[in-house]
Amino acid sequence: KTADGSFDRTYDWTITKTVSPDAHTGFVGDDFSSMYTVTVDQTITDSNYAVTGTITVTNDTPFAVDFDVDDSVDGVAAVVTCSTYSLLAGDSVVCDYVADTGLDGTETLNTATVTSLTSGVEGGTATAPVSYTATVFGYPDINVTDTNGESWMTSSDATWNYTRPFECSSNPGDYTDGVD
Repeated sequence: KTADGSFDRTYDWTITKTVSPDAHTGFVGDDFSSMYTVTVDQTITDSNYAVTGTITVTNDTPFAVDFDVDDSVDGVAAVVTCSTYSLLAGDSVVCDYVADTGLDGTETLNTATVTSLTSGVEGGTATAPVSYTATVFGYPDINVTDTNGESWMTSSDATWNYTRPFECSSNPGDYTDGVD
């Protein structure tokens, strides 16, 4: 019996930038500064949980045996597919299964139950622990480069502040209708 858990992990990012104040009024040579705030928000979405694996059924009796196989992951039923449900003496078959309805990643134990359909032959159970492996979509870490030349790196929600100085130009050619 094997049990391989999997799921998709998707990273999404949003970024916002504000400035305060966003305009200045003054005279030639006046100095000002504005505070910039850059914020990134990370959203992580986990989905498509599934447990897959195999169940090996062996007939260790001296005669042919018919059987059925059920499988569950912490009570969530799996779909089991075997190439045969009848084994000759000493034969084995490997059955595949998948459980994906209602899983959320908290399930930890997979149980297979083989029921003998032949009188006088007992069935059996087998268990396997489940651990999950993620398939990653998107970027867990981001590099932010601001239009003003600032840059940062993060792997979670973050906010950065910086101040940028401004000066009213003393060059009349920098003005259009009195605005620089």
